Amino acid sequence: MNDKNSVELHNRYTVHNMTHFNLHYTLEKDGKVIKEDEFGLTDGKPNERRTIHVPMERYLTDPNAEYFVNFEVKLKHDCVWAPAGHVVATEQFALNEKINKPSEIKTDTPGNEILKAYEEERRYVRFENNNCGISFDMATGQMIGLRYDAQEVLHRQQGPEFNWYRSINNDPRNWTNTQIKLQDFTWKQAENKKSVTVIAELEAIIEKLMSPIP
Repeated sequence: MNDKNSVELHNRYTVHNMTHFNLHYTLEKDGKVIKEDEFGLTDGKPNERRTIHVPMERYLTDPNAEYFVNFEVKLKHDCVWAPAGHVVATEQFALNEKINKPSEIKTDTPGNEILKAYEEERRYVRFENNNCGISFDMATGQMIGLRYDAQEVLHRQQGPEFNWYRSINNDPRNWTNTQIKLQDFTWKQAENKKSVTVIAELEAIIEKLMSPIP
């Protein structure tokens, strides 16, 4: 984008003029659409650039909100390979910078400076104070809970997970899922009880299945 009221388009086609396309845009405030429009593009020959006027700055009225604009370039008419309205290019731009700061944890409030530890059913361990909490599954080593100010951050108890996968496009082997096994899980609370060190040792087991190479 050149500014908050215009966008530059580069026609990378070798035969099509920009007049073959429509520009559709949606302006979002905190994830909700507040402005939407679609119009035909002006003349722009292959490999040329055009600056398109799209007035958006007047809608950016809340300094505490987050604004994004989404652009889509669509076919104006049916053609042999796609119908009218088919999207050929997309882009998203942030129109302002919003700094997300985590909630302040006041350690001078009684009960907030100490992390309490709880083990449940010989499988789960939970550390918490009045402002935050974190839970682990000791059978898998995975984080299953993360809470700040009574709000759970993780979705469906799915924290970070070890992923051994890599692209196999140029690998002659047949693909088999890697088995991940927990070797050891330990935790130790600091003497001042304001922090906890958690260590999960994982082992990746790969079965080698070689395909014949012609």
